[in-house]
Amino acid sequence: ITGAQKAAVSSAVTRVEVLVESFRKKQPFTHFLSFPLNDSKVQDGFQTFKDEVLRQFSQDHGVEESIFQNPVKLHLTIGTLALLNDTEVRKACEHLQECQTFVRDIAEGKPLPLEVTGIEYMNDDPAMVDVLYAKVNVIDGTDRLQMIADRMVEYFVSAGLMVKEWDRVKLHGTVMNTLFRKDSTDLGGAGKQTTSEREAFDARNILKKFGNYRFGEFELNTVQLSQRYSTDCTGYYSSAGSISFS
Repeated sequence: ITGAQKAAVSSAVTRVEVLVESFRKKQPFTHFLSFPLNDSKVQDGFQTFKDEVLRQFSQDHGVEESIFQNPVKLHLTIGTLALLNDTEVRKACEHLQECQTFVRDIAEGKPLPLEVTGIEYMNDDPAMVDVLYAKVNVIDGTDRLQMIADRMVEYFVSAGLMVKEWDRVKLHGTVMNTLFRKDSTDLGGAGKQTTSEREAFDARNILKKFGNYRFGEFELNTVQLSQRYSTDCTGYYSSAGSISFS
């Protein structure tokens, strides 16, 4: 930006920055910070859960195969980012690397032993559920996973790369989501819906039978900056950057 007077240039820069930020708020997110849950033991536990739910409760309203998460993409979302170009992706990666020190401090330089046990639903009525998720806890009973997630969100919010939505990060591993539902009349099977078209499912029997279901235990050792709607060679989301606990 060039101009005859410094004040005019400064004003123009401010106006452009305001426009970019207002544009960013309207954009769907492009990346997210994630804790991968795609350990083979958890995947096997999830597959058994899926098979049993479909075998026992496929007659319940809205319960069918397409609304289950892809087992290789099981994850916990820490926070979402709308990164508008490669420069912003690089900046986000740099900020992620800067989190390495406090993440290792909280994790005491070791992978975190986690258990994925129990299911919960997102909304008020168990007969009309859109998202069913697995609960994840550190095996030693500490809240270190929550501390890492909250600190990372604070860091990214202060850097202007993330919008703070809640006081604490809601750690949840989605196992069923009606946004995944494929329309049986859509032969292409894209399965993308607008929120207003979402068809909820009746989770009452699933919650009764699988409320304390054990998906598995594993050691978590990474945080990833994952790219939405992408897949890497393992089947997980493509990573723009990552840090480790050990």
